[in-house]
Amino acid sequence: MSLEALRQVLRRADASAAALFNADEVAVWPAGSLETLTALRLLREDAPAKAIICPGCDMQCLKEVELVGEGKATRGVIYCDQRDDMEPIEVPLERLRRWSLDVRVLADSLASLLGGSDQAEEVVDARLWWLGRPTFRAGRSDVFLARGASLRDGAPVIGGNARLQQCARALVLTLSDTRPDWLPGMVCLSLPRLVLLQECRLSVDRECIESELGRWAGRSVRAGYLFPTPEGTSWEQVAITITADLDGAVVTAGSVTEPVTPDQMGMAYARQPRKFTGEWGTLVKLSVHGRVTSEDPEARSITPKQIQRLKKKLQRFFGIDDGPFKPYRRVESDDSYGTEKGLLDRRGLHRRRFVGGYEPRFALTRIRR
Repeated sequence: MSLEALRQVLRRADASAAALFNADEVAVWPAGSLETLTALRLLREDAPAKAIICPGCDMQCLKEVELVGEGKATRGVIYCDQRDDMEPIEVPLERLRRWSLDVRVLADSLASLLGGSDQAEEVVDARLWWLGRPTFRAGRSDVFLARGASLRDGAPVIGGNARLQQCARALVLTLSDTRPDWLPGMVCLSLPRLVLLQECRLSVDRECIESELGRWAGRSVRAGYLFPTPEGTSWEQVAITITADLDGAVVTAGSVTEPVTPDQMGMAYARQPRKFTGEWGTLVKLSVHGRVTSEDPEARSITPKQIQRLKKKLQRFFGIDDGPFKPYRRVESDDSYGTEKGLLDRRGLHRRRFVGGYEPRFALTRIRR
């Protein structure tokens, strides 16, 4: 069936952007496969081959084909230089035809199928495409299509991409059957195993995707999920970057970096994992400037009790016993503040003015659109 041919095309294209399929290979595909894949624009015809395996004998030599004649009378001829008794061998021009996968069309089709976007965005030239941020049962996830993830340069070229690293809920679809080990904390699925052809239309096994995303999203603190913090890591070696949509973070502890969700950090409600608790809101507020002082407007909405709750959540999640915040410093106000509105108590005496705040010992930032 055409599906097997499509899977073969995907796997070959993963190894090389210039993967080509000649007429001999296409001839053994199930009937109608070539017509289906070209009608879907997944396969496009490439330049004709200049050399093929010679059909003149059993030696299987790769020989250059010379074109003789003009117009409709053009024919291909192979002149053998291995045997003296071999006459010129005519080659049908059909045997010179070749096809290749149009990965751009594939990416656009997947983006539309998953409901993330009408058009894919090429993040890394011919290697990584962003397919949008569709909604699944487990929530919204950034979806990427990766080509060559199993190649030697897959980790630095694809895994090291800043756009991919900034996504806390990423689903990566690869063209190979091998799951790369340099994508920790992300859902990585093989597209050849997910792709479907239904009534000559491209489709994907969405139920399988939903199942994998649901299993990944279930790794919450309530289920025993803790961040794999290396032993001996201090808070100064921890960094939390809140995503632009405020529904996840990219976390680094020592040498380990993983995207996480509020639910995994224990900052979402058990029955409504997409509804976040006050601790997450506090962390987001702190990420605006990296710290909050008593002179900042945000300080009025952050109480010591909220900081204490956030402290316990972070200590449990990272497994670091020390407190994640620096001490709150208090300074007595001087007489110059005594006449300002609100700094006198009911008896007309000067109130204490606190100059201090909540400053994390770890790096805390936020991605802005």
